[in-house]
Amino acid sequence: MQFRKKPVIIEAIQFDGSSENRLELDKFCTNRRAEFYPDHLRIVTLEGDLRADIGDWIIKGVGGEVYPCKPDIFEATYEPPEVFIIFIDNQVEWAGPGPAIPGRYVLSDRFDEGDMH
Repeated sequence: MQFRKKPVIIEAIQFDGSSENRLELDKFCTNRRAEFYPDHLRIVTLEGDLRADIGDWIIKGVGGEVYPCKPDIFEATYEPPEVFIIFIDNQVEWAGPGPAIPGRYVLSDRFDEGDMH
C-alpha cells in the first residue's frame, strides 16, 4: 500500500550555531532541553537524544515535538507557503509573501491581511 503525507503546518528554524540562533532555538525547544556544543546541538527527548549539526533544520511538529532534519530531506519534504507568518510570543510580527527571515520557516495555510505589519 502507498500513503501520502497529510499537509500540516510546521515551524522550523535552521541551526547555524550563532549566539542569536542558539537563543532562538533555546526558546523554540520549549518542552525539550537543548544542549549546545561548538559544532552541534543535542535535543534531549523522552525517546532519546537527537543530534543536529550546523545547517540542519529543527522542526516543531503538530504535537509540539521537536526534532532535527537534514537540509536535503527538509528541501525534499517542505516548501514555503504562499504566505509567511512570523509569530513572536504568539503575536504576528510579520506577514506577507516570501521569506521574511532567512533560515526560519513558519508555515501556515491561514492568513488574515488585517494581521500584516
